[in-house]
Amino acid sequence: ELQGMSKATENLTSNQIDLIMMVDEDPNNVFEKLINKHGFADHTEEFKKAWAITKPIVMNLKWKFNRPRPYQLAEVYGIKIKVIETDTHQTPSYPSGHAAWGAMMGYILAEHYPEHSSEIFNLISLAGEARTLQGVHYPSDSDAAMVLTGALWQDIKHSILGET
Repeated sequence: ELQGMSKATENLTSNQIDLIMMVDEDPNNVFEKLINKHGFADHTEEFKKAWAITKPIVMNLKWKFNRPRPYQLAEVYGIKIKVIETDTHQTPSYPSGHAAWGAMMGYILAEHYPEHSSEIFNLISLAGEARTLQGVHYPSDSDAAMVLTGALWQDIKHSILGET
């Protein structure tokens, strides 16, 4: 993963840097164009409820596994990973909180708009990709976040959506 990240972070395009900054600010920004294009309803309150359950689990897992950030481990092996520094990567790496954040909104949107689920899931992957391009997460951090969030969503969706 480190060698792949070294190559991926080497020569970022302006579009990749824009994606990184957009996701760094709020992973749910990846859905903005799709939401506006199709006139989706506002699901912020559902997201807030779901994230209130998800975030502590993600944070507990981060500290349980205490995985070093890729750039921290790369130094040990003499691998160069270019990092775009922000204030959002001060915890351990695994799982990716930003990818979990984006995935949770994606699962909510896909629940309401299943006919757009393919587009939604493509956008979810952008949140994880942005964090890898930023040099702050391994691809497997984002993969784990997707799996974790998917399982959590299946467990909590009825209470979030007010269904019995």
